[in-house]
Amino acid sequence: MRKKIIFIILLLTLVISGFAQEVRLKVIEKKGVVDIKSRDGEWIETSLNDIIPYGIEIFTGFHSSISIEVGNESYITVNQLTRVKIETVLARKKEAIISLSLISGYLVILSKSTGEYKNKIFISLNKGTVEFNDSGGEVYSRQDKGTIIKSFSGKIKIGSKLSKVYFIRKGEVCGISPDGKLVESDYYLRKKINAKPNDVISPQQIIGYYDLFFQPYTSDIGTNDYHDAFHP
Repeated sequence: MRKKIIFIILLLTLVISGFAQEVRLKVIEKKGVVDIKSRDGEWIETSLNDIIPYGIEIFTGFHSSISIEVGNESYITVNQLTRVKIETVLARKKEAIISLSLISGYLVILSKSTGEYKNKIFISLNKGTVEFNDSGGEVYSRQDKGTIIKSFSGKIKIGSKLSKVYFIRKGEVCGISPDGKLVESDYYLRKKINAKPNDVISPQQIIGYYDLFFQPYTSDIGTNDYHDAFHP
């Protein structure tokens, strides 16, 4: 009986490992200062085209970013002054589920289905969740200032701690307040507030835009300051 149980455990381990290998996390772009901490707490180097494991924590410096391809044609871009952890990567027959924890910063996500295979990307926040399923958008988060989510394709599912589930579609914006309340998209329309578009590329525009969200961080180019994080 004991041998049978051990055999089943080994078989399940092989099956799970096989699924996990189908969902690759590949570095397709890297700019500036990007530091990565492994599950074991070790600081590791990564380069273009590297396959990185789940469980890592990513820290980006000023004017720095890293883009990761998830499986086929789904992408996670970690922009400057961001701290995020790739928690788990679960693969099923026709579905991959990638879970991230965004501590603070700015992510661009594209979750795309390829044929019958679906890639779902979940982002956990301090006071809510964001789910990308065949959709794309941007997530800006600060624990002391809340979160702004903008959709540029498909339908994004938003969950806040103190509200019902909410959906936004292409061009719509919503938010989650620091205390977990949902700020619906019509608020941004009434107040004429909107997240900046993807074509903000001027250095002065970028610096001005990030000043609002990232005041505690250093503005020295090429320097990381992770505030409360344990940086190398």
